[in-house]
Amino acid sequence: MKILYLACANVSSRFPREDYLCDMLFHGFRSLFGADVVDVARNDSMYSDNPPECRLKMYGKGFTIWNTLDPELPIDRKGIESKIKSRYFDLIIYSQATRSLPFINDVCSFYPKDRVLLFDGEDIPLIKPGLLRLGLPLFKRELRRHVAGVFPISFCVPKEKMCHKFPSKDKQVARTPTQAHVFTTEREYYVEYQRAYFGRTQKKAGWDCCRHYEIVMNRCVPYFKDIQYIPDLTMTRFPKSLVWEAMKLFECKNMEQTNYRELEQKIFDCCVRRCTTEAMAVYVLDTIPHQTINICPPLFVGRAAVPAAECLYSFRRLVYSLRVVIRNIFLSVRKQLSKIISGRSRNEKCSA
Repeated sequence: MKILYLACANVSSRFPREDYLCDMLFHGFRSLFGADVVDVARNDSMYSDNPPECRLKMYGKGFTIWNTLDPELPIDRKGIESKIKSRYFDLIIYSQATRSLPFINDVCSFYPKDRVLLFDGEDIPLIKPGLLRLGLPLFKRELRRHVAGVFPISFCVPKEKMCHKFPSKDKQVARTPTQAHVFTTEREYYVEYQRAYFGRTQKKAGWDCCRHYEIVMNRCVPYFKDIQYIPDLTMTRFPKSLVWEAMKLFECKNMEQTNYRELEQKIFDCCVRRCTTEAMAVYVLDTIPHQTINICPPLFVGRAAVPAAECLYSFRRLVYSLRVVIRNIFLSVRKQLSKIISGRSRNEKCSA
């Protein structure tokens, strides 16, 4: 299958250059179809020839997803516009549809709408009105409600990074990476989870987070704060109920005398089947042929949205972002106050 995989050519400073969902799915499709998946613009961070000085600046230090693909694979990126008009590609993917829609007018003119896929990997649950007006299948991360032609999608990890042998454990809870990223190498990061029975994780800007999957792929169980509140249409392929059941063992003193290993194995097997990059790409391909997309006729991007609806979307996005910022500030202040109070308590005990 010949696939044109489109992403932002010029990344705005508002966004990190690395985009988890965009890059995870690219890894999956490239693993399945090789050189027939043409990335435009070339996603340098995904290839193993990505220079070390660039890797140091990458989000999350480039662990897990990035720097993984063969740079020697012959990819023909010439004459993209003429190839679109001749319907050379079997499928066109807009992997960052909320940020960039290159060639959209020609694509809507020459391709049936079930051969053009949009992906929204943003943290916020809002759906951009302009994307709905295009009448194309849309895969939305952090999906909250049923919308015609919109399908849930979630994060995933490369199958070659999965740890299939159960490792020996010597600690209850793994250290958690912070914004400062306490781990200097990917191996060190993975071993920390492999040594522990549980790895702490939680909702960040959105419910879905790469850390959930990194914990599982290293044969550790996520201790996922508030997992019971994840919306039904979010993280649909993640084994939420199994993780919730395994979390009940957290306070047990001797984990080997519980059914921890049985539950961990089920969680791991589920992620192998459903949460690898290849499995997610197959899910995408299997979803479209069986769906009838009937939103509205395809419209060119210049007419793609009612201005009032776009303004409302922008306003709600701003409000949502402010809520996240305020929440993070509140949590940071509370953490600092907790440290100060605990420090004073220790000093008082020492004085006594």
